[in-house]
Amino acid sequence: DAYFQKVRETADVNLYKKIDELMDKANKKYPNNPEIFATRAQVALGRHDFAAALEFGQKAYRFNPSKPLYLGIIGDAQVELGQYEEAVESIQKMMDLKPSYSSFARTGYLRELYGDIEGAKEMFEKAISAGSPYPENIAASLVDLGKLYFRTDLEKATQTFNQALSVYKDYPPALEGLGKVSFAKKEYKKTIEYFVKALDVLPIAQYATDLGDVYSKIGEEDKAKQYYTLALAAYQKAERDGVNTDLEIALFLADHDMDLNQALKKAKRVYTIRPDNIYVTDVLAWVLHKNGRSKEAQKYIVSALRLGEYAPLILFHAGVIAEANNDSLEARRLFQKVISLHPYFSIQYASLLSIL
Repeated sequence: DAYFQKVRETADVNLYKKIDELMDKANKKYPNNPEIFATRAQVALGRHDFAAALEFGQKAYRFNPSKPLYLGIIGDAQVELGQYEEAVESIQKMMDLKPSYSSFARTGYLRELYGDIEGAKEMFEKAISAGSPYPENIAASLVDLGKLYFRTDLEKATQTFNQALSVYKDYPPALEGLGKVSFAKKEYKKTIEYFVKALDVLPIAQYATDLGDVYSKIGEEDKAKQYYTLALAAYQKAERDGVNTDLEIALFLADHDMDLNQALKKAKRVYTIRPDNIYVTDVLAWVLHKNGRSKEAQKYIVSALRLGEYAPLILFHAGVIAEANNDSLEARRLFQKVISLHPYFSIQYASLLSIL
């Protein structure tokens, strides 16, 4: 537990090796203990090995079907593998066993995935009310709630992100949320301050990319390139430490028109492992489009839209691909839906909607 907490605080995924060593020792004394399987499942989730996470989670559940956490782990893995109906069933069973912070938060995410934004807000509020012994958990649900408010109400989003910071000081996701709100308000200096602080606290690729995108938007390309280089280095370090970052690197490279051949290779590789996940399918479509293969991208983006009709970024990608395939009417419909769902959905792309 201490090592997991340290990973959350520092993003040092190399610590998973320490957990592996502990579980190897534990398994010699207590073979087939469900807690060992559950811990291995959580490590697999952290490494983005979702098939292994599902297998370990199911083993833990078979040994002890009365523990809600095991169903949560199974549901998390099923979501990442694109087994959405199965995930709904797993999390409902978890909720039936014990309504708690963990089950409410997971239900909130699933409701958001299915486009039930008001229902998702309700679940995150219940998670916050249910409480947790870890303040970081409450801050995480406040950030999730703030992201939903960010779609339509900048002031309410600001209030909710600040509430997260009052629960967990300098919480990077909350700082990132405030940075994105500031960007939506065109307060670029404040945006950069929030993102720099988030990156200082937790040096991950996501926050470096945020900074690069902001600097690119305000015309400071040299600084943007510095942060993009930092982001790519962070992804590559995580990869060396055993985390599968193919999906994240593929999207990053495609978004910034870098090494598109490598982006396609990675997108195809992750698609062979997780073909039913809408975000994986979306990234493959986007990378194909960026490689000048928009007609081929069409079938993948249609597949992503089976749930992606509620995901602003997937809708945006679908609109760009439709435009590239000379379907201007469909492109306009998709862009209008993005604006109605979340006009501030992307630092990099939101401003393009008015042009497109």
